[in-house]
Amino acid sequence: MAADYKPVNLGQGFPNFSPPDFVRQAFSDVVSGEDCLMHQYTRAFGHPNLVKILAKLYGQLLGQSIDPFGDILVTVGAYQALFTAFQALVDEGDEVIIIEPFFDCYEPMVKMAGGRCVFVPLRPKGTPDKPALSSGDWALDPDELASKFTERTKAIVLNTPNNPLGKVFKREELQVIAELCLKHDVVCISDEVYEWIVFDDNAQPSFPGMWAQTVTIGSAGKTFSATGWKVGWAIGPHHILKHLQTVHQNSVYHTATAAQEAVARGFQRELDVLGRPESYFFQLPRQLQEKRNRLAECLLSVGMRPIIPEGGYFLNADISALNVELPDPADDEEEPYDYRFAKWLIKTKGLATIPVSAFYSPGHRKDFASYVRLCYVKVRRMNTSTLPEAGGLDSNSLPGASGRSAHEVSLLGLADVSPERLASGSHRHLNDASWGHSTSFTSATHHGSLCHLKPGCHTSGLLAESKEWKRTSGKPPSCRVFAVKGPPLEFTKMAADYKPVNLGQGFPNFSPPDFVRQAFSDVVSGEDCLMHQYTRAFGHPNLVKILAKLYGQLLGQSIDPFGDILVTVGATQALFTAFQALVDEGDEVIIIEPFFDCYEPMVKMAGGSCVFVPLRPKGTPDKPALSSGDWALDPDELASKFTERTKAIVLNTPNNPLGKVFKREELQVIAELCLKHDVVCISDEVYEWIVFDDNAHVKIASFPGMWAQTVTIGSAGKTFSATGWKVGWAIGPHHILKHLQTVHQNSVYHTATAAQEAVARGFQRELDVLGRPESYFFQLPRQLQEKRNRLAECLLSVGMRPIIPEGGYFLNADISALNVELPDPADDEEEPYDYRFAKWLIKTKGLATIPVSAFYSPGHRKDFASYVRLCYVKAFSDLNPQEDSTLEAAEKILKEWHLTK
Repeated sequence: MAADYKPVNLGQGFPNFSPPDFVRQAFSDVVSGEDCLMHQYTRAFGHPNLVKILAKLYGQLLGQSIDPFGDILVTVGAYQALFTAFQALVDEGDEVIIIEPFFDCYEPMVKMAGGRCVFVPLRPKGTPDKPALSSGDWALDPDELASKFTERTKAIVLNTPNNPLGKVFKREELQVIAELCLKHDVVCISDEVYEWIVFDDNAQPSFPGMWAQTVTIGSAGKTFSATGWKVGWAIGPHHILKHLQTVHQNSVYHTATAAQEAVARGFQRELDVLGRPESYFFQLPRQLQEKRNRLAECLLSVGMRPIIPEGGYFLNADISALNVELPDPADDEEEPYDYRFAKWLIKTKGLATIPVSAFYSPGHRKDFASYVRLCYVKVRRMNTSTLPEAGGLDSNSLPGASGRSAHEVSLLGLADVSPERLASGSHRHLNDASWGHSTSFTSATHHGSLCHLKPGCHTSGLLAESKEWKRTSGKPPSCRVFAVKGPPLEFTKMAADYKPVNLGQGFPNFSPPDFVRQAFSDVVSGEDCLMHQYTRAFGHPNLVKILAKLYGQLLGQSIDPFGDILVTVGATQALFTAFQALVDEGDEVIIIEPFFDCYEPMVKMAGGSCVFVPLRPKGTPDKPALSSGDWALDPDELASKFTERTKAIVLNTPNNPLGKVFKREELQVIAELCLKHDVVCISDEVYEWIVFDDNAHVKIASFPGMWAQTVTIGSAGKTFSATGWKVGWAIGPHHILKHLQTVHQNSVYHTATAAQEAVARGFQRELDVLGRPESYFFQLPRQLQEKRNRLAECLLSVGMRPIIPEGGYFLNADISALNVELPDPADDEEEPYDYRFAKWLIKTKGLATIPVSAFYSPGHRKDFASYVRLCYVKAFSDLNPQEDSTLEAAEKILKEWHLTK
């Protein structure tokens, strides 16, 4: 409705001003700096600089020694932290206690995890003669809360300061919750995203006793007024956090690198000035308290009764005294009064709010249907030139409008409807003692926390150590989590330990092109404050529009930018949403081998089973396969894998790890089988612009009939050599995409705004020069082909046989002719030869690769255990003096080894 009516919007819960200068500058410095790795993948569970400073800060706040690499998970905003917590900790049939009113994502997330929500409301303690005036006047009934804990209770969700009420839980209230958690061995998921936004005298010290049973959720978006950066975290003991890490790894992999580094620098600055007037944590609550007070006074003046929040972004207002006569609901006879009032307010007064009953369960909704929620985290004044766009109101058209902000102008319009004041007939000022709170305090405040050291406290029996956890029926389906120890992760750890020259990691060690880096820098340092705040959940408008234009041309298909495209947190999350949305319990998914290692755990998380079919080399001993094009599917073998249970097939072209580019005739076979069996094709095309020689990338969605049955996955990280930006997309018909959108909305909500805008500008530039020599899509494959060729020559010279890739980032090399005698495996008698060779190569020669059998199913692993994968998307300094010499260092290691054999 806000999009349709263009009202002044106090419904949206984000600032319409910029983050503080120091953290914006930090982001700009990171993006425009010389460290190319700020644009590439970082540590999956949290950028090292960020987890270290979080451990230091929260260690001080909690009086707890925090392991930055075990007790912290950095997530895609607090939203994804919550999602990982519910998915990791809640099993089928578990109960989760939710305190009402509650942030509206909790309920669907619990249901996605297979759990059942048990609601307990905060109730106003006021009376008709002395109504509740503050969020502190709303409280839990301890006996009612205790009655909700049963043997099935797995977790309780605490949100303090609370959204939407603004309540800051006091020590005695936390004591009740803590004792119940300890008594019943229940985890507390403590959502503390507004922790630094606490007003009046509501600061509380941390509460002891709950470290071992608490997952604390935080948000850089709320901390630094930068909701669009999408950086959050979960902090807690490793025996709990390791399960969240598994979910995170298999759903998004990691959070955007540059934003994490900027947040780390912001926290370091705040830690240096903590408690002093120059601290943003000191300044922000004072600034917002003034906004809260002014909005409350305005609400009082038009006959509403504000419930003064103790913290957070929102103020709830009692609308019952207005006595507005609203039309009867047209579609829903049960629609609560506050829903109808909020709609009426948008349509007739041009002001958007949110009905507070939306934050209650159906059983309690009608009891709290006389309130609306308003966000006061907005600029105090707005230019009158913006008013026609935001509500169509003339700033002088209402009584007393001169010099007022847009939302005050809209609220004053209510005076025509209800000029009466509240029953007392008096106008209270916020500094009146009757509000019950002092407006002054002397130091930076941090609200109370359940998370503190409790020696000896454990959660035995709380978290099953099994690999498989949960499932629920319906759309969107829930996750089933497998604690998969991926081979690349194992070798990444070895690389960290031994510090080899690393050709295992699949990302560039050079920067994105200047034009797209400059675009990112311009967005971050520009004047548009909304580039730092939330954008459209399913894709930033500028990005989905340019994607629709480009891919519409490539596919010969009219693409609706707002219905047929979903922008995701990298291609990994696009794949995750596709499997979660489309695969039901017992469905089969055909996976072509070798395969990107995330496919199998993602299918299993969705409740499906994997059916594997390998690409086989067509060579002979006399004429071996020399190119990835020499590896092919057997059409009859592929056809035999399609059954009545087949839901999808995963196509990866160009293929990781092989580099195969599927030809038109091969795609035709797959398309015909999909159409015959009514099977969706999930086409992973992240390397689509990196195709070599005379090969051409052909999109299976362009085949007759296949647009309606294909989800095409893409990646800005691979397209612009910026893997750390974490921007991907899924493109397909809306009847399929709408299910992916549901999963996305309930797992990460949206992708980082500034990165999306930068990618949009990059695509616009490329669209303008498409096919010309100045196009990056023209230049990149030529640059990488040169690197591929040089690495292949080096491998041949030392006795390996490279399988020349037709596209992508990787080259596979046959190591069988080397005849290296390796020590017997110590721990696993079944460990394939290529695993042992890759470990030996790291330990003895200082060179990291990945064993190719890691990309095969157990049934086929031994048949393909004589290859290692090497990434050639690295620097040669003699090809570019500005780059380091990763590939030269690898050449040197290989040639020295060859000479000593």
